[in-house]
Amino acid sequence: MPNVISRIRRPVDNAIILAAGFGSRFVPYTFEVPKGLVEVDGIPMIESQIKQLHEAGVTEIIIVTGYLRDKYRPLINQYGLTEIYNPEYARTNTISSLWVAREHLKNTYILSSDNLLLENLYRSEETSSWYSLAYAKEYTSEWCVTLNDSDRITDVNIGGADSWHMYGPVFFTSEFSHAFVPLLDESYAADGTSGWYWEDVLNRHLSELPPMYGRKTSDGVIWEFESWEELREFDSSYCWTPRNQCIETICSVFGVKPESIYGIECLKQGMSNQSFTFWLDGERFVYRKPGPGSEQYVDRENEGRVNSVISRLELADDCIFFDTESGRKISRFISGARSIDPMDWGEVSQAMKLLRRLHQSGAQVSQHFSLVDEIDHYESLVDLDDARQLWDDFDEVRGRIKTIIQWIGTEQIDEVLCHNDSNATNFLIDPDGRMYLIDWEFAGMGDPLLDCVMFGLYSSFGPIRMKKLWEVYLQREPSSSESQRLNAYVALGGYLWSLWVVSRGNSYNNFEHYRETQFDFARVYSMSVEAQITSQETSCT
Repeated sequence: MPNVISRIRRPVDNAIILAAGFGSRFVPYTFEVPKGLVEVDGIPMIESQIKQLHEAGVTEIIIVTGYLRDKYRPLINQYGLTEIYNPEYARTNTISSLWVAREHLKNTYILSSDNLLLENLYRSEETSSWYSLAYAKEYTSEWCVTLNDSDRITDVNIGGADSWHMYGPVFFTSEFSHAFVPLLDESYAADGTSGWYWEDVLNRHLSELPPMYGRKTSDGVIWEFESWEELREFDSSYCWTPRNQCIETICSVFGVKPESIYGIECLKQGMSNQSFTFWLDGERFVYRKPGPGSEQYVDRENEGRVNSVISRLELADDCIFFDTESGRKISRFISGARSIDPMDWGEVSQAMKLLRRLHQSGAQVSQHFSLVDEIDHYESLVDLDDARQLWDDFDEVRGRIKTIIQWIGTEQIDEVLCHNDSNATNFLIDPDGRMYLIDWEFAGMGDPLLDCVMFGLYSSFGPIRMKKLWEVYLQREPSSSESQRLNAYVALGGYLWSLWVVSRGNSYNNFEHYRETQFDFARVYSMSVEAQITSQETSCT
C-alpha cells in the first residue's frame, strides 16, 4: 500500500515552469523565440500549460527564464507570472534552473516550457509526489523507471524498452520539497554537475527521499517534440507556412514549400553566428544567421564582396545565397568535413599553405582590416572600469598596447587579402584531404603575418609552438623585424579579443577562459615588445 502521506489531500501552492534553455530541437524557430513560445495550433506551448494551471486553480506561477528572456515579458505581464532569471542557463543544464527557484518549492508542480498536454493533468489538490510517465513499447533513451505494486518509483535507468519512463510534469509535496532542497544545494555546489538535469539529483537520492510515485498517462497525452519535423506532423500548418525568417528564406531561394525541408540539425553556435544544416532533395546545406549584436563589428556588405572574390579562388565552401543587408547565408554542406586539429603539425602545415595561397593570389577588395581600428572600436564599446575590475594590471597593459600601436603605425607593410579570423575551426578538411577556409566576416586587405598570428592566438599556442607556427608559414625562420611584428600582433590581438568578450557582457560568460587566455597574450607579449621598442629608441639616440 502507498505510504500514508500519499492519502493526505493538500492544496497545490504553486507551479514552477523551467523556460531558460535554448531549445536546439526547434532550430531555426528558437533563433527568434525561446522554445516555450514555439506555437502549436496557434498557441505557444507554455501558454497552453499556463491556461491548464489556471483552470485547475493554480495561479501562483514562477517562470525561470534565461535565453531570450525578454520575449516572455508579454506573457509574464498577461498572466501575472513571477520571473526568476537563471544567469547560468548557457553553461548549465536544468539543475541550475530549479536551484534558482528552490525557495519556491512547496506543494509545487514543476513543468517544462516545451511540453504540450492534450489532457489537463493539473489539479487544485494532490495527495502525493508524482512524476508523469509514458509507456514505450520500443526502445527509448528516456529515463525508464521501476515501480513497486503501489507505483512508487524505486529505480531509474537510462534507456529501455517495454517500459514506463519519465515524461512531462512533476509534483512535489512540501515534505518532498523540504527533503529535496538540501540535496539540490549539495549537488549544485559540487564539481562536475553543470551538465546535470535536476532529475539527476532525484534519481541519485531516491532511497533517501519521501516516496515519489509514477503517474501513468495514456499514449498521446503528453507531447515533447523531438524535432521540427515531428512538430510539423502534429501541426500541419508548418508544412506550408514558414512562420520563421530562416525557413522563409530557404523557401524563397529554392522555390519550395516548408514541407520539402527536412533533417534540420543545429550546429554548434559560433562566436558571432547561429547556424543549422538542412536537407532538400537529397542534398545537404548550411544556413548561417548572424547572431545578436554582430552588426556592431561585421560589415556584411564587405563580406558579400569578399565572397564574390574568393569564389574564384576555390578556397571556401560553395556559397548559394548571401544577403548583404542581413548577412544570412546558405552554402553547400561539405560532407564528412571536420575542423583541423591545431596540435597536428601536418594539418597545421596544410592550413598555412592555404593561407599563403590566399595571400599570394593577388585578389583585392576595398575593405582594409586594421587591428588598431578594431581596438579603438572595442574600447569605445567597453566600459573600461569593467575591464579594470577583471584585471588589476589593465591600465599597465593598455599603456604598453598604446606604445605598440604607435610603433606599428610606422611600419611599412605590403597589404594583401587576408582572412583575419584564421581560427582552426574555420579550416575544414574533407575525407579526401581537401581543405577549405570558411567564415570570411573579417576579411580585408592587411598584413599576411596577422593571419598567421591569429591562428596561434585562437589555438592558445605557447611561445615554442607560436615560433614554430611562424616558421611553418614563412617556410624559414622569421627575420628580426618580422619577429618583432609577429610578437606585436600577438599582444594587440590578445588585447582585442579580450575586449571583444567584455563587450559581449553576460551573454558570453562561458567565454571566460578564452577572455583570460587572450589577455594573458596581451600582458606577456606587450612587455617584450615594449622592451624591444625602448631598446631601439635608445640605440637610435
